[in-house]
Amino acid sequence: MAFLSRPRAIVSTVARPDSPSAWIRLVGDIDSAAVPALTKAAERLNGRPTRSIVIDLTAVTFASSTLANFLAELHRAHPEADLVLHRPSRIVLVILAITGQDEYVRVSRQPVGSGTRRRPGHWQAIDRQPGRTDDTGNPAIALPDGPW
Repeated sequence: MAFLSRPRAIVSTVARPDSPSAWIRLVGDIDSAAVPALTKAAERLNGRPTRSIVIDLTAVTFASSTLANFLAELHRAHPEADLVLHRPSRIVLVILAITGQDEYVRVSRQPVGSGTRRRPGHWQAIDRQPGRTDDTGNPAIALPDGPW
């Protein structure tokens, strides 16, 4: 008998000490098996004066209530931070609406690296673009280039 195995979720976090922004990239299935990695990512941000947290969902293949719990944990730990989901799927948007998290989580569908680049792979803080909005009507942001 063959068992199908799914790859584990990958959670990578970039939070430089000199930047008030953090970037969390999620890959794969975000279900109960991902809880330890998500918890570790949230703990990395504890004690930091984080103003912006971008969660890149571009490579997420499945999302359950685990994602909603993770977002709630980040919001509790960083109530003043701007939580931005980058490229969420339709099911993630449904999860946000059902849980009411669409009240404090913003959505961005801009391509990664659409902001001003200094050099390939260089981290840059989220660049707010006054007067411009994304396709959801929220203030536009230029997302940092990821280190992946």
